[in-house]
Amino acid sequence: MKKRTWLLVLLGTAAALDLAHFLNFAFGWPSWFLRFLFDLDREGTIQCWFSNLLWLLCAQAAYDCGILERRKAPRVSWHALAVVFLLCSVDEVASIHEHLGYLIFRFLNSFERLQYFHHSHWPVVMSPLLLLGAFAIYRLFWICFDNDPRAGKLAAIGFAVAFVGAVVLDAAIKMDAHTPPLALNLEVIVEESLEMAGVILMGLGLREHRAYLRAAAGRE
Repeated sequence: MKKRTWLLVLLGTAAALDLAHFLNFAFGWPSWFLRFLFDLDREGTIQCWFSNLLWLLCAQAAYDCGILERRKAPRVSWHALAVVFLLCSVDEVASIHEHLGYLIFRFLNSFERLQYFHHSHWPVVMSPLLLLGAFAIYRLFWICFDNDPRAGKLAAIGFAVAFVGAVVLDAAIKMDAHTPPLALNLEVIVEESLEMAGVILMGLGLREHRAYLRAAAGRE
């Protein structure tokens, strides 16, 4: 599939999912089935499976780059990224981070002095892990894209956008229990839009680098 077609199909699908959520909210969610399919703030919806697919495409592209890369350090880094993206893909439908956060909260709340940590404050508890993970991803990007900075910038910007949507905005939504329904749903749409758009942009960078490696292999 051509790059432009690939990009339009994925962005168009993301936009359609956002619109489906907003229209259903505007009409008061006419049926439980529509909410089950299109509510962006629930697990197991079409959007969750679509995000699962986006991360899976990134994992496949990273794995392909690892196969095409002949230098040892970038090859190992590409395979590490493929594993990370695959875990992100699984997390979209298995909610691994929610379960992990719940276990951390239970552990912290077992100590009287640490009972400040409420379940809505998961970013406070997990921020060291999240920041460490983000730094590790960018470190791997720096190794993998050292010979293709343009594709590297696309991937890095995409990851940053997805991180803001998936972590920063998600944290802001969950930490404010008094947000009006309209504002809450608009925030959810923006959050999920940024996450999907970011992963798509990152995938575009990965696809471009894969094409770069294939062209380089063809010249040898």
